[in-house]
Amino acid sequence: SIIIPFFKKYPIMGIKSEDFLDFCKASELMLNKEHLNNEGLEKLSMIKSSMNKKRVDTSKD
Repeated sequence: SIIIPFFKKYPIMGIKSEDFLDFCKASELMLNKEHLNNEGLEKLSMIKSSMNKKRVDTSKD
């Protein structure tokens, strides 16, 4: 209720903006309690696997 609205109001620039979008997706899954079943846990795992240093930066020449 604090972090997500703040960064939606003041967006992150660069590759970290994609991590923030993934963070929002993961938060939504957890708010909906989807992480408590196998399908939701798999979705959460897929989101996590693409975050931070595992993401490929496509903005470089």
